[in-house]
Amino acid sequence: MPVASAPLGSPNLRIIKVHPSRAGVDTIATVFLRYNQALFVSADERLIASGHTLIDTRTGVRIELPNGQAHGFSPDGTQLLYEVFGSASAPTRVYTLVSTGDGTFQPMLGPNGYFDALRWSGNAPQLLTVANSFANPPAGTRVFELDGLSGATRDLAQFSERGALYTANWSDDGQTLGVWLEPNYYRSKLVIIRGGSALVTVLRVDADVGSPIFSPDGTALV
Repeated sequence: MPVASAPLGSPNLRIIKVHPSRAGVDTIATVFLRYNQALFVSADERLIASGHTLIDTRTGVRIELPNGQAHGFSPDGTQLLYEVFGSASAPTRVYTLVSTGDGTFQPMLGPNGYFDALRWSGNAPQLLTVANSFANPPAGTRVFELDGLSGATRDLAQFSERGALYTANWSDDGQTLGVWLEPNYYRSKLVIIRGGSALVTVLRVDADVGSPIFSPDGTALV
C-alpha cells in the first residue's frame, strides 16, 4: 500500500509502502513536493507517478517528465495519461500518453482544456466532459466522452438546465457515472447515468458538494 508523507515545512515528499501485516514501512522514493500534487499507483503497485516523476519500484529507475501532472495509469500499467503544462509563450495544456517502459510520448486528440473524469477502454483513455452549451437559445448541459486515441466523441446525457458548477466520477467498473450538477450556487442535485437506462436524480441538497465517490462494488456513493 504505497502512501506519501512529508515533514512539515520540507520540500521533499517521501513515498513509503505500508505493510498492514507487520510493523514498519519501506521507503520507496523521495520526490520534490509541489502544491496540490497527486500520487498515482499502477494496479500491480509496480509504478508510481508523482508530479513529473515516474518511478519503477522494482528496478529503481526514475524517469523525469516535462513539467506537468499525471492523471492515471492504464489497467495494464503500460501507459500513463499525462498533462504537459504550457508556458507563458504557449499556455495551452497538452495531454499525452507516456509509455511507462521508456518514457516516450504519444500525442492525444484533445481535449481542448480540462476534463471531469477518466476511465479506460483497454489502453485508450476515455475523457469525460460536463459542459454548458452557449448556444442561443441555451441548450443546457451536455455530458460526453472523448476517446483520446481516435478523437471520437460519445454523448452520454443532456440536461435541460445549465450548471453553475459540476463534478463527475465513474464507478470502478466504468459502468455507472455520478454527476453532481449545481443549477445555481445554492442548490445541487446528484444524477446517476447508466448505459441504456434513464437518468435518475437520487439526491438534492442545498449545499456545495465535491466529486462523487463510489463504493468498490458501485452500489453506493458519497
